[in-house]
Amino acid sequence: MSQEFHANIASTPSGRAGIAFTAIQVVLGILGTIDAGLLYMLDTKRVDLPCTADGGCEKVADSIYSQVHPFGHAVPIALLGVVGYVVILSLAMAKAASETKRGVDLLSMALTLVTGGAFLYSWFLQYVSFTMIHAHCMYCIISACLMTVLFITCVLERRAFARSA
Repeated sequence: MSQEFHANIASTPSGRAGIAFTAIQVVLGILGTIDAGLLYMLDTKRVDLPCTADGGCEKVADSIYSQVHPFGHAVPIALLGVVGYVVILSLAMAKAASETKRGVDLLSMALTLVTGGAFLYSWFLQYVSFTMIHAHCMYCIISACLMTVLFITCVLERRAFARSA
């Protein structure tokens, strides 16, 4: 990590804790993008990924629940995951590069809102997977867990901002 990264985050209300939160968010954003990208490739049949012995990943990817249909066009949920993680990664990196406390605060708030929505949607999809599809996909579970940790780091960071204000 660059000196500029440390200087910008260390000058925020959350100080050194902000460095840790942002570093965790960036790493988890990268891991999530990779995981969601693998899911997208599995969903579009571009790659054959190892999964559970019962073929849960294929069952989930082939189900009617693996797509949304905004405006009459099928969009794979895995692609929404890729886009979501790229947005999260972009917000975390922008927060790291922000030169003002207000900028860091606003980006932190945006990150909390995005990860909160994604956290809820991820676990809703897990509910659908287990109760309606009757299968589980380890890549989907990993994504939901990554999103949970991302959301928790955002909430803890917001609390650090509130205490230091």
